[in-house]
Amino acid sequence: MGFTRNAASDRKSGSLKAIERLFSPEFRNRLDAVVPFDALDHAIMLKVVDKHVRELSEQLKERRVSVRLTEAARVRLAVLGFDPAYGARPMARVVQVEIKDAIAPELLFGSLQKGGSVLVDLAPGADPQAPAKASGMNCGECSGEFVFRYTALEVHAAEPALA
Repeated sequence: MGFTRNAASDRKSGSLKAIERLFSPEFRNRLDAVVPFDALDHAIMLKVVDKHVRELSEQLKERRVSVRLTEAARVRLAVLGFDPAYGARPMARVVQVEIKDAIAPELLFGSLQKGGSVLVDLAPGADPQAPAKASGMNCGECSGEFVFRYTALEVHAAEPALA
């Protein structure tokens, strides 16, 4: 049951053994089918990153702030947000810690108060493909692997009304 990295035949037989071990025969007889899932691949994880960044941009739309990622930052978030046992479930936490928490001071007190854009990039020397640290997201602090470039929205004075 769950995500496995074994061959298809091993996965199917392992899943069936797990179901037999965990559930009573009465419950198993009520199952219509057993659907095995493969582990998420890198392309799917990139789509998950895109989805979370799109949601963040929607949340910030009212404040007239947009968020963009470089390809290196996108790849790094995909690596950090993947867990072999839990799939993409950690991604929301990674986006919260690595992006939302990091840009919050600029939104509240800095150059993004009146709107603007954020470009999220990978810090120099950081490896986008490096495995995530085991305790990386448990501490509630960002990894420091990302750098942010803020561009404030230029606010023009309103045109004077014609009398």
